[in-house]
This record gives sequence, structure tokens and C-alpha cells, in this order.
Amino acid sequence: MRFRIQNIPIPLFPNILSTARAKIPDPTRNSKLYCILNTDYSAMIRALLQPLIIKRIQALEKIARTIDSLNEIIGKTIAWGALAAVLITFLVVVLRKFFDWGSIGLQESALYFHALLFMAGAAYTFKHHGHVRVDIFYQNMTSKSRAWINLLGGLFLLTPLCLFLIWISSDYVIASWSHLEGSRESGGLPFIYILKSFIPLLGLLLLLQGISSILRAIMVISNKESI
Repeated sequence: MRFRIQNIPIPLFPNILSTARAKIPDPTRNSKLYCILNTDYSAMIRALLQPLIIKRIQALEKIARTIDSLNEIIGKTIAWGALAAVLITFLVVVLRKFFDWGSIGLQESALYFHALLFMAGAAYTFKHHGHVRVDIFYQNMTSKSRAWINLLGGLFLLTPLCLFLIWISSDYVIASWSHLEGSRESGGLPFIYILKSFIPLLGLLLLLQGISSILRAIMVISNKESI
């Protein structure tokens, strides 16, 4: 007893398929059709897009190098602020202990150098991976995995933080500059408005270095650089 599907015997299906195949032209008989069907279009697209991709990667690398150079120069320059802060503090102690003489302005100048060192040097430290971190998994990951962490961390953590820092301190700094705020202490330095300007400077330099980190992560993910 035969099974039927819509009154068509099952053994008839192979005959129907073979008849349909016979109606399809053999691509080998038509050289143009054969060439079209056997062309590797993905390779052609890659070949066409490769110069554009290379230019984009080179542009990203140029931007990253420019930012790195800027923070490198700033970091190496303000590093002398550490020596200045130490020498000024030493001088303040010597003058007070041995000569019974003190200067509020001299003490505040050490504070200025200290603030500049940390605020303007944060981006330089970030560039050289010098910030303290609890590293459990990161060091054992592959380059691409670390690049993904740097990319996502830069986009969703560092960038919003820097933008918020710049925004939240803008009114505070503008108000200080509006009347050229000075020290409240007698004999203090009249440059508090400059000291407060280090806050948005911190956000700006960190934001730039974060952009460099994001761009380099993109290049690593694109197999154009090692992290």
C-alpha cells in the first residue's frame, strides 16, 4: 500500500525534481554566467575597501599619537613640580625652625605645585598605566579582550566622568575668574582662580587621553596594533 501526499504518489517526486534540474542551465556552458557565479565578491569588496580602511586607521593613529605627545610633554614638564614642592616645603621648615620666620604665600605655592602635579599629571599617569588598579583578570586576558575592556571602559566610564567633571566645575571656576579670586589668608597668593582651573584641566586632559585609549583599542580590535 502506497502513501500519497495530495493524491501524488511519493515515487513521483524524484522525477519532478530531476525534470526541474534539467531546466536549469549548466553554468559551465555559459562562460559569462560561470564567471559571475564563481567570482569571489567578498575578496573584491575587501580589496576595494582596504585603502579606505587603512586611511581611517592611519588617521586614528595620528590622532592618538598627537594626544599622547601632548600629555607626554605636559607630564614630563610638570614632573619638576614635585621637586619644586619638596624644595619649597624644605625651605618653609628651615625658615620657621631656624629663623623663626614664615610666609603664607610660600606655603601656598607648595600647595599650588602639589595640585598641578596631580591634576595635570593624571593623564600622563593614565597613559603609562600608572594608576593603582585591582587587576585580577585583566593581565591574563588576550590583547583583544583587554582592548574591548579599554574600549567599553573608556566609552561608558571614563568619558562620562570627565565630561561631568568639566561641567560640574565650570560655574565654580567661572565665578572665581570673574572677580580674580585670591587667597583668604593675609599674605596669601592672589591666584586662587588659577588653582581652581586645575579641576577642569584634569577633566580635559583625562578626556583626551581617554580618547587616545579608545582609538588604540579600536586599532587593536582591527588587528592594526598590539596593546
